[in-house]
Amino acid sequence: VGSCCLFLHRRTWTGAVVATISKLTYVGSRYSLGSRYSPSKKT
Repeated sequence: VGSCCLFLHRRTWTGAVVATISKLTYVGSRYSLGSRYSPSKKT
């Protein structure tokens, strides 16, 4: 029996246009998932 996998599908947008698409697969036992987010300040 194998370990679980982490599958990440990420899109980066510039305005209304998709700038990049990434599809990544990782062995789940070798990674931890975390994030940071800061909304941009509108001036």
